[in-house]
Amino acid sequence: MAAPRALEPSWRCYSHINRNSLSARHDGENNPCNASERYIMGSPDAEKKPGTEYNPWLFSPCSVSYFTSFLKEKLSSSRGYTCLVYAVEASADIPDVSDKLLGQVIKPDQQCQQFFGNDSFFCRASESRRSITEICQAMLCADVLRGLCIPHIALTGTSCGDGKVCINGQCVSDPYAPQLDENCTFGDRPSYSCSLFINDFMGNCYSTLGY
Repeated sequence: MAAPRALEPSWRCYSHINRNSLSARHDGENNPCNASERYIMGSPDAEKKPGTEYNPWLFSPCSVSYFTSFLKEKLSSSRGYTCLVYAVEASADIPDVSDKLLGQVIKPDQQCQQFFGNDSFFCRASESRRSITEICQAMLCADVLRGLCIPHIALTGTSCGDGKVCINGQCVSDPYAPQLDENCTFGDRPSYSCSLFINDFMGNCYSTLGY
């Protein structure tokens, strides 16, 4: 499966790739599945309803049926069997990345830069108002031009706490996840210092000695 350079949430890219490579139709496209259920081949941006929270990371029963039929057909030929059953050996040209999660390779600031350009960053101020575990479903990225923090889904494997990573939209414990300080999970904002913060501060400071 091709790995797109622009790191949209994986379900956005793979839904179209799978449609072509595994003969899957979109949910609701001549099948009984409903696109509003928010599965990968449906409309993940549709209104979130109880029971559909994690569907953007799952395939619908219709998609599973398409994939099963496609694979059964391919396995019935010797060429298809060889292609699907025998693994390609790792080499200098084809490295083994089976033990790596993309979210650990590409950190939140870098993920945000893929969406909004090199000036973007993960909005750390959000950590003080939200649980860091919420990054798995709503990673806030700075849209510098609009002065807003826009939610995006973090890549699988993104850290979401001490010894925890994002898997299928949920923050789960993982023995291989890095140990982190949950009070400052991703460190300081890139290229930002205390002096810049003081410079940008628009409020007034008061001494408690007078009270």
